Order: sequence, then C-alpha cells, then structure tokens
Amino acid sequence: MTLVITTCTNRKRKPVSGALHVSDLPPAEMLDFASEWAGRLSAELTLFPASQIYGGRAFQEATAAAEILHGRLMIVSAGLGLISGEARVPPYSCTVLVDAPDSVGARVSGEFSLPKWWQALSSVSPFQESLEAAAEEHQGLVCAALSGSYVAMIANDLLSLPDDMRARLRIFTRTP
Repeated sequence: MTLVITTCTNRKRKPVSGALHVSDLPPAEMLDFASEWAGRLSAELTLFPASQIYGGRAFQEATAAAEILHGRLMIVSAGLGLISGEARVPPYSCTVLVDAPDSVGARVSGEFSLPKWWQALSSVSPFQESLEAAAEEHQGLVCAALSGSYVAMIANDLLSLPDDMRARLRIFTRTP
C-alpha cells in the first residue's frame, strides 16, 4: 500500500477556536512554547478528521491521489506533527511562514529553526505519529509532496529512515 504525505494548509475548512491561534500564546523559549501549544491542543474538544480540516487545491490533489492508489494519507503539520488523514484533530492556526500572523517563529523567543521546531513539536504533540512506523506499515512507495520549508523541517526524520524505506521514498517539490 502506498503512503501519500502532504503538507497542512493555512486555509482551514473548519472554524478555529481562539485558544488555538499561535498568535494568542505568549512568547516563550521553544520547548516551553511547544509544551504550552500541546496543552492547548490536548484541551480542545472539537475534533474532526484531519482530511476534513484542510483546504486548497494541492491538499485535495493529495487526498485524491491517496484514494486512487488505495493508500494512506498523512499530513506534515506545523501545528500538530505528522498526522494521519483519519486522525481526529482540532482546527488550529499555526504556520512556519515567516510573515504570517500565526507564525510560530515569531512567537518563539531565542533561537528558532524549522528542524528544531519539528523536534520540539513532535516530542509533545498528542497527535504525532512516527514516519518510520507509518513507512514500515505500508510496504509500497512513500510519496511526499512537500514545500521547501517542510522538506527542511522534517529532513532529519527522512534521513533517519532505514535504507530500505528511503529507497521507497519519492519527494515531489518545486524546491531545487
């Protein structure tokens, strides 16, 4: 079975509660910020299948590809970690885009980098799944449509995959 991985989107199809806007959190060091964010995620009771939260054409194309291939859809989320399209998660507003109102990089005090944010988020998110476990479960291709910033964010996870899993990985990006 094929594993189809895509990115989250800023465009949400469900309303976001006030507590789940990154811009509403006080600035903090990265690990403290990730912990506060994870606490807010855990406290939210309004949940939907992740595949119903994200909008946009690229997301819909990835969803269609997973259906056509009878594969599993997974989403690299700047606010939730790596999640299944079937996972019940809250709508949220968190991005790694630098100039966006809910940019996590603008709220983290001290040193910020995409890989470090991913590591901090992945260690505390109540929704995070392991890329290696997902790739192991699905013995087919791992097709990942990722922007340059998302490739940079999860690069360590991709590089830490065993050789046989990396051999099945196909990354689709417009980044050189």
